[in-house]
Amino acid sequence: MTDSRLQQLERAWEASGSPEDEAAYLRERVRVGELSRERLELAAYCRHEGAEVVLGSPTQAQLSLAYSEYLEESGDSFAAWFQGVSSWGRVVAFQASSLCLGLVLTESVLAHPVAARLYPKFLEWWAEPDDRLGAECLALARSLFAELEGPDPVNPVQEAGLWALATATEFVFSKGEIWRGTPQVVAQHASCGAVDVGGDEDPDEYVLRVVQAELGLWALGGSGP
Repeated sequence: MTDSRLQQLERAWEASGSPEDEAAYLRERVRVGELSRERLELAAYCRHEGAEVVLGSPTQAQLSLAYSEYLEESGDSFAAWFQGVSSWGRVVAFQASSLCLGLVLTESVLAHPVAARLYPKFLEWWAEPDDRLGAECLALARSLFAELEGPDPVNPVQEAGLWALATATEFVFSKGEIWRGTPQVVAQHASCGAVDVGGDEDPDEYVLRVVQAELGLWALGGSGP
């Protein structure tokens, strides 16, 4: 059996690793219905080179009205990018929030007594949604919020991660449109508490770089060559 055109293009990209060869492969995936235009645009929004080549290197403002509106209002390109992620819906917004959360869920954060109870329950609920577990998670998140907003100081090493965990948990169980701002809020806490920032890299740039790389690959449903 001969290789399909899709397989041939994939092998060419794997051999070269070039954005142009990946673009040819992505075009074919869209043509045969294996990849949606919406996910391709999300990858381009994440500055994934192959997706950008396919779409003619669009600006982020062209890809997300929420991005352009927030940037015009605030002038904050970091917050605007995470606000713009919500243009692709709740699932994508949660994925972006989860990637940010992963940057600050250190052993120190998970040693906090409330976080130590909340995070395992959250993972258990995510594996098998259950109303009782969901209610427990939300109650614990609100307990975290009360502590963080209270008069007693919180360990600064833990604070950003606790804010991020509480915010992400509230997002999952929230009603209405509150979820649209969650990636931005969790990202800001991640920037304050990220521990793997190297050299002179700005924390905002670090968080954005990591999340864009991971979310772009997730959008395309795979990994690099």
